[in-house]
Amino acid sequence: MIEGYIGTDENLKTSDGTQLELNKWCSGDFFVFKHLIGVVSIGGGPEFWKVEAEDVEKEFIGNHTGTARQFKAGRIKLLSGWNMDSTTPTNIGVYNYGLDNTGHYNEGSKNCGDGNVGSKNTGSANEGIENSGDGNKGWANAGSCNVGAKNTGDHNVGDRNVGSSNIGTNNVGNDNIGNGNVGYTNVGDGNVGSGNATNNSTGFFCMEEPTIRCFDVDTGLTLGEFLNKYSGFHFLEEKLRGNSPIHFEDFSDLPGITKEKLEKLHAKFQEARLTKQKK
Repeated sequence: MIEGYIGTDENLKTSDGTQLELNKWCSGDFFVFKHLIGVVSIGGGPEFWKVEAEDVEKEFIGNHTGTARQFKAGRIKLLSGWNMDSTTPTNIGVYNYGLDNTGHYNEGSKNCGDGNVGSKNTGSANEGIENSGDGNKGWANAGSCNVGAKNTGDHNVGDRNVGSSNIGTNNVGNDNIGNGNVGYTNVGDGNVGSGNATNNSTGFFCMEEPTIRCFDVDTGLTLGEFLNKYSGFHFLEEKLRGNSPIHFEDFSDLPGITKEKLEKLHAKFQEARLTKQKK
């Protein structure tokens, strides 16, 4: 079941002549708009009604900045009319139920866009808050048609995706099912390459998770295994950012390390910082 909007004439008849009654289910083929601006934009009035809809078959996306989103339903029930006089003096836009909207047909407050169910949206047809894109179900999305939060890409189901069409979180690439992927079309987490069905792969079309190299030696450990076994490795990272001598004995358990390798590695970091400072 979904809720949406439908337009009728003054006698509660739809555009195809179907007679509706308030608070009574009616069967037929109905196109229900998710957002009020959709039914208004195609002239579906002059009366506008909020409805419950059942037997929903298919979603249609209109071309009115993504706001004319329709659902085909087999049964609807009129719930309440949209009072066209309900706009408050604090709204610059028209036909809003909330306050301080500069857009139109919003069911929230402080929206600059149109047809939002929520607040502080600059985009349109959002069901959430602070979205600058369109058609999002979530909050703070800069992209469009996301189900989640803080996505800058489009069509993501998850949070903080920079790419598009991801199911997961923190993906930079596109079409990933997983988290933290930089590449494309991966099933798994942390992949930099593409087409992988594993985790942490820098290659392509791999199904086995690669093992980690440390000081240019293959440890035989996956990333998770390495992090669990050598949890203090980040202290060496901190030391590399400074100029004080690094004591080999403090990190001698790391695979592949030698005193000469450690000194050479530290020297490379120092040289890089010095080169950057000269620029």
